Amino acid sequence: MRSDRAIAISRRLALAALGAPVLLSPFPAVAQAKPETADALIRSAVRVSLFADAIKEHGLESAFRAPGRFGFFIPLNSAMEKLAGGTIERLRRDKEYARQVILNHITDFAGAITFMGKLENSRDLRNVKTMAGNTLQITTGGGPPRIGGQPIVYNNIRASNGMCHAIDGVLLPQ
Repeated sequence: MRSDRAIAISRRLALAALGAPVLLSPFPAVAQAKPETADALIRSAVRVSLFADAIKEHGLESAFRAPGRFGFFIPLNSAMEKLAGGTIERLRRDKEYARQVILNHITDFAGAITFMGKLENSRDLRNVKTMAGNTLQITTGGGPPRIGGQPIVYNNIRASNGMCHAIDGVLLPQ
């Protein structure tokens, strides 16, 4: 039986062979008997630290620790840094707006998205509901998988309460 690390390396090589960009997970690869909550994974990942800071600043850690099965779509630091200055300032000062933005990254879709860009159930389009109450679309096929138009750049990091994915964008409220 192959180790998780060997599988991850094999997966990256397969992606490279297909001409896909090879991205390393922003979440630490730690062999565990029991996966951590999404909150613990996010806090331990340097490449998503700006989003982790926003979660903590607004006291929303419990949403990422909640029991159940959720899909967590976490923006990379580079995506947070691309936000316009007014949006960043609003995230810092407007608690309700920040809550909407942060909870927009937690969905009711806890399934896997394969590296070939297909959803677990092989549909190319799926509407998902966010914890903020918005509906977003996950699209696959014809390029990298996306949620709300934002590319999913790393996928399927298991948490005890769902599945984490890193995105190259921020899911702002509609």
